[in-house]
Amino acid sequence: MDGDWTLGYGERSKQRAQDGDFIFSKEHTDTFSFRIQRTTEEDRGDYYCVVSAWARQRNDSWAKSKDVVSKPVHIFWASEDSVLVVKARQPKPFFAAGNTFEMTCKVSSKNIKSPRYSVLITAEKPVGDLSSPNETKYIISLDQDSVVKLENWTDASRVDGVVLEKVQEDEFRYRMYQTQVSDAGLYRCLVTAWSPVRGSLWREAATSLSNPIEIDFQTSGPIFNASVYSDTPSVIRGELIKLLCIITVEGTALDPDDMAFDVSWFAVHSFGLDKAPVLLSSLDRKGIVHTAPRDRKSDLSLERVGELEFLLQVHSSEDQDFGNYYCSVTPWVKSPIGSWQKEAEIFSKPVFITVKMDVLNAFKYPLLIGAGLSAVIGLLSCLIGYCSSRWCCKKEIQETRRERRRLMSMEMD
Repeated sequence: MDGDWTLGYGERSKQRAQDGDFIFSKEHTDTFSFRIQRTTEEDRGDYYCVVSAWARQRNDSWAKSKDVVSKPVHIFWASEDSVLVVKARQPKPFFAAGNTFEMTCKVSSKNIKSPRYSVLITAEKPVGDLSSPNETKYIISLDQDSVVKLENWTDASRVDGVVLEKVQEDEFRYRMYQTQVSDAGLYRCLVTAWSPVRGSLWREAATSLSNPIEIDFQTSGPIFNASVYSDTPSVIRGELIKLLCIITVEGTALDPDDMAFDVSWFAVHSFGLDKAPVLLSSLDRKGIVHTAPRDRKSDLSLERVGELEFLLQVHSSEDQDFGNYYCSVTPWVKSPIGSWQKEAEIFSKPVFITVKMDVLNAFKYPLLIGAGLSAVIGLLSCLIGYCSSRWCCKKEIQETRRERRRLMSMEMD
């Protein structure tokens, strides 16, 4: 505060002063007051004031005569660690597929000032793919302002099948309607406590994960397995690659009309399984085929050739089509009440496909072309030599009369 009561702010305190956290006033002629409305841990420390005295000069100007610094006041309080505990429970017993799953999460906290909570529902599901044995998915969340958001819930037919709501200030409820066998797994509540800082700003105080609630279907239904077979594990470039995804059913016998399958084909273009798999083509339970875009000349086709067999064909194969091929199958089973239940996804073991080059066909045309050029060049060389010897290099030889002597002449010798 200047001598004319004009207030000045430091760079780090300007925003908080404008928000009303800092109040600086002059109560009397010789008394000044400073107040912090909403303290944080950053406000701990030593506070002191500096008073500057100004004297009037003869020409009515003011000049600073002296600065006086007060003794510091030590402001400190011991901070305690924030504690956040989340307990999940299942109010109603869960029996079979098609029922409603319900889970409540009770939150308790300590040493957190005026907390608000955000909740995230997670599901840990066992999967049988080649990359990892477990997978954690985020289903639905609710932030500290009670705004609900679907996370990785991608089932289009069950968009409204999950609900997360705030029952009390410290209690939340999650519901899943028309559960399916594929929903089996461990469900938890991930809760974050937020504490107000100033104005409409919040800071994260603590985060805690609840105990798991398991969805386990004890059924005596069929067990599905998948395998891949190929009668063309080694082909020549340009030939057709045929791959069969064969599904076997163990246990309870089902009517073919009560089963449907989502089938997807993947390829790992390497000798091992160290690279990421590439989705080739998929066929859903309604018979619709989706083929991934390709940047090569070979083409793909996928069709159902039997009740439990699905054929993938690679037409006009190339060298880049070698690698490990496998299929993933998601069974759908019709329940006694007529609804379709989604089973857990299964994966087949990979089969390795090699693409070789046809050496004879690859060198046939170059060899024919080379032989033809060699013959033409040889004939042309003979023709040129004959013409040169016939017309260009002809010499007349004059025969001399030989003497009739017993010895032959030197020319005859």
